[in-house]
Amino acid sequence: MDNKIITGYPTLDKILGGGLCPGEVTVLAGEYDGYGPDVLYLNILFNNLFLNHSENRGSGPILLFSSYGTFDDKVADIAEIDIEYIKKSINQLKELNFYIEDEQRLSVDDIVERATELKERAGLGCIIIESFQTLIPRRPACYPFGDKKEAIRAASCIKQLARELNVPILVVYYEALLYYAALRVSEREKVCRPMLEFADNLLSLHYDTPDKCLTVDVKKNSQGIIGTVSLHLEQRYRRITE
Repeated sequence: MDNKIITGYPTLDKILGGGLCPGEVTVLAGEYDGYGPDVLYLNILFNNLFLNHSENRGSGPILLFSSYGTFDDKVADIAEIDIEYIKKSINQLKELNFYIEDEQRLSVDDIVERATELKERAGLGCIIIESFQTLIPRRPACYPFGDKKEAIRAASCIKQLARELNVPILVVYYEALLYYAALRVSEREKVCRPMLEFADNLLSLHYDTPDKCLTVDVKKNSQGIIGTVSLHLEQRYRRITE
């Protein structure tokens, strides 16, 4: 299976060379504020499962790893607590090629093991990881930032996994969690920086509140910005359109 996974945003897909490419790691980086990576990755997932399912039909299932609450919580958040919508969405998900691992304290070793097993059993089209920071063990001596050696190991394992399984991996990277906003953010950035350095593509997000515009700067390897995409956020349902 060599298919690229389209994001559902034509301009972004064009800049990326047709979508998320097999064997490549793409990082979605931005603040955890309800208007950044946390919403865009869900929209990319939604676009693939519901809108672009036919285009990606031959790609294999999508596997989501999330340590930020259960996926049902996320569906509820997007649906503005519309119970009937939630029930309908969950029932639809059961019929799609989609697997969720949303338990707490997932490690990079868990991801490698479960992704490899699914690839062998049912094939695999794409892996989404939310988020890179949760994969880094938090030790008392360096809390809350984690350990830099562990961050380098996690980033290396993710890149190697993409190559070995020949699937695209989308990694959500929160640059400044609001919870830590007043803490040593620069120190925390230093710890998590390896994931950005190991990435094949970096999608850097910036949200403009007055215009409800989400700007995505696309960087390829170390080439700098190769393109910019402007997306519109419909706040009520947190749907993102081009």
